[in-house]
Amino acid sequence: MSNSILITGKVIEPIPHGNFKVELDDGSVVLVKVSDELSKHLVRILPGDIVEIETPSYNFNKGKIIYNFTRL
Repeated sequence: MSNSILITGKVIEPIPHGNFKVELDDGSVVLVKVSDELSKHLVRILPGDIVEIETPSYNFNKGKIIYNFTRL
């Protein structure tokens, strides 16, 4: 994505169809999906994992998980 921001957060709840709720360091909650690259490689994401998400600069309520720090 162009004009995107990278943020680190913690997965707090899985939602159906590959979506997750992620809590950021400032306490806000973001709805995210798994990026195509992670789903292609079958990377497992569980509640409690520390992930890096990419959000567009105009909407901080949605994003996608691009890296999972917990499951290397």
